[in-house]
Amino acid sequence: MFHTRSYKYSIIRRITTGMAVVYMLLLILALINGHFVINTLRQNICSQLSDSLSQGDNRISADLYDVSSYLLSFAMDTPNLSVVEKNLQDSSYFSSLHMLQNELKTAITSMSMMQGLFVFPTTGRQFIYASADSANARIGNYLTDWFREQLDAGTLSSYGSQHWFAIAVDEHFYLMRILKVRDSYVGAWTDFTMLLSRIDMPNSLEPIILFSYDEDSCYNILSAQAGYTISSQYADQGYHNLRLDEDYIVVGINTSYTKSGAIFLLVLDSRVTKQLEPVTIFFIITGILFVLLAAIAAYMLRRYLQTPLAQLQNSLVALRSGDFSVRLPNEITSSEFSDVNLAFNQMVERITTLKISVYEEKMNQQLTEMQALKNQIAPHFLINCLNTIYHMSVTGNLSGIQHITVYLGEHLRYALSDASTVPLHIEIEKVVNYVELSKVRFPGNIVLDMNIGEDLQNAAILPMILMFQVENIIKYEVVNGEIIEIHIEINKVHESSQIHFCIWDTGNGYSEKVLARLQTQNMLSQSDGHNIGTKNIYQRLHLMFGDSFSMTFTNRPGAGAQVDIVIPFQIYKGDRI
Repeated sequence: MFHTRSYKYSIIRRITTGMAVVYMLLLILALINGHFVINTLRQNICSQLSDSLSQGDNRISADLYDVSSYLLSFAMDTPNLSVVEKNLQDSSYFSSLHMLQNELKTAITSMSMMQGLFVFPTTGRQFIYASADSANARIGNYLTDWFREQLDAGTLSSYGSQHWFAIAVDEHFYLMRILKVRDSYVGAWTDFTMLLSRIDMPNSLEPIILFSYDEDSCYNILSAQAGYTISSQYADQGYHNLRLDEDYIVVGINTSYTKSGAIFLLVLDSRVTKQLEPVTIFFIITGILFVLLAAIAAYMLRRYLQTPLAQLQNSLVALRSGDFSVRLPNEITSSEFSDVNLAFNQMVERITTLKISVYEEKMNQQLTEMQALKNQIAPHFLINCLNTIYHMSVTGNLSGIQHITVYLGEHLRYALSDASTVPLHIEIEKVVNYVELSKVRFPGNIVLDMNIGEDLQNAAILPMILMFQVENIIKYEVVNGEIIEIHIEINKVHESSQIHFCIWDTGNGYSEKVLARLQTQNMLSQSDGHNIGTKNIYQRLHLMFGDSFSMTFTNRPGAGAQVDIVIPFQIYKGDRI
């Protein structure tokens, strides 16, 4: 819970989250700005293309209007056409026919965008034309046949309108205008290559200029050489992308001088992208610099704030768990953290020194208390031995008195020694000797049975812990004429680093009143003048092991009193554990 809470409210988490949010917002803004700038530049390029296309179309429209005006005035004003229309086949007819052709030749020289002018009197079916280039004679021959065919079919009059229209001659496309004046048709033609040359093209983009003409499914695209077809429905819609053989940006405009024609500029998208390369590179470099700055900021945050704070937090957690060896590094990341680290280390040094002093004082106090408790046992044991000597003197057992007197000296030396712990086998040896001596007083009345694990012989235990229990049994349960069994079972608790002592006898057991008192732990830890020896053992165990031991009293079913003691298993290593 602490770590979850501390992480949730961590200043590092908040700063990192805040920086990440700001970074993401700035990155999103940079991406949006870059996208906007690039799109704006693309729109500007397309606007330039659209402007060039509009200006070129205006020039074409003006030129075609002038041609249409000339054709109308020519047909109305020249008297030669009236003579030719009569088709009298006399000298005036041929003269007018010749002069009419000369007029057309003279007029074509002033029309730079026109490739041919013609007159077609329906009365004589004579196609009179003038071409700016003698190489265009094929279209003159073609138009002669075409006009006669249309006249015979009765469809020629449908072409005499205010619009220019497209025709194809030998897979070459031309734009033509026909005007009907009285019984004649006058008109002009030009090819799309010459027509589209009036549009100024930005050479850096190398655009493809296309003329699309939907009427009669006739398409002209640079004289049908490029192989593209684009419907005029895409014109006047701004710019849009179109996939042909490659990706193109298309700008178109509907032509007012045709019924369903349009002019398009096609620019390879890759060329536009190439023109935008400097801007794109600028934004890429800016983005890289932005990422580098973010990385530097993250490094500085980690190096100068997150790492020192994490070290301080981990050190505080270790200190709280009891590890007083923790120290903060002397590496100086900032003057503030240097002061904090120095103050923390000095504080831990002082706490360690104080703790050692308190610990030593407590240990000395515990040793003093344990020694005092051990000394309480000596008079208890001495009284029992003196009682035994007294009974022996009454019976005249002098050899037994001598033997027990020698043992009493050795036993008092053991009981009054300053050793905090002894190996288990020493305590067992003293218990066995004591029972043997007690048999002198009560011959044939005491049976000692011991069951001790082999690996426990060198276990560290408190001196007199078993001796006291055996003394109590002999003192309160053994009488002449009755056999009392004393059982001592010592085993290691299964899958645990503890030793279990079980001492029980075949006597009468504890009375209900005594058992109730012994089973009260508070009674065992307080002095009220009763059960002093038992309290002594309990307090010694508590001083040595704290709460890591247990001592319980019961009446064994079918037997007498039973005492169970469980203490930590430790190997004897000298006077202290």
